[in-house]
Amino acid sequence: MTMVQVPGSDGQFLATHKFYSPNDSLDARIVIATPKGKDDWEIRALCKAPFVHRFGILNRGGINYLIVCCLKTGHEYKNDWRFKGACFGAVLPSDLSGFDEEHPLPLTLIKDGLLKNHGYSLIKHGGHDAALIACEEGTFLFDPPAVLGAEWEVTQISSIPSSDSVLIDFDNDGQLELGCISPFHGASLTIYHLDEHGNYIPQWKYDRPEAETEMIDQDTGCANALHFVNKDGKDVIVGTNREIDEVALYTISE
Repeated sequence: MTMVQVPGSDGQFLATHKFYSPNDSLDARIVIATPKGKDDWEIRALCKAPFVHRFGILNRGGINYLIVCCLKTGHEYKNDWRFKGACFGAVLPSDLSGFDEEHPLPLTLIKDGLLKNHGYSLIKHGGHDAALIACEEGTFLFDPPAVLGAEWEVTQISSIPSSDSVLIDFDNDGQLELGCISPFHGASLTIYHLDEHGNYIPQWKYDRPEAETEMIDQDTGCANALHFVNKDGKDVIVGTNREIDEVALYTISE
């Protein structure tokens, strides 16, 4: 579900392991993948994190923090959502050589009570990295500690249930709009505009194919997507099309 390069490393990365579905991920964890040579990788456990769905590495004040987002915290039967999800955090050391299955990185609870804790995106906030978390209770902004040893700051941006959320200035008015996919694993995308009272109100909604839209691909089961601008200045989207065992690269051209 997530792969993130360890900052300052030569190809070492962290990845979710054994997350299969909301019903089969009790043994999920985060692993460390370290390149040892051509086609040779050392894989070790970093931490145990049942139902870890997304995670990220955030930097603030020169310190790297790990944020771990768990879809739920328990499970007894199929489609059991009684155990709400949670987010955990830890300082990520620069040297990860001492961690393995028997010596996991300790995690500290940041916030619990997050039903269907599904959405995660990395954003810039106040000049540092922050995490945008989406769940049934709404969208939350997680700021890492301002100084080492301080508490994480959690701010609720919206109470609108969301499966995935982003904060982007879609209309170039200098304010960040809130984009939400709903319901959980849903097919409706709504963009909310911040009004003069500081409330997000619906501005645009996409819930079915419309005449202004163009079909790029279909029947792919895309589980994750990444946007970047390549060396030629073109927008590129990488999609992990899980249902057809494919990683696809889409280049946007005029």
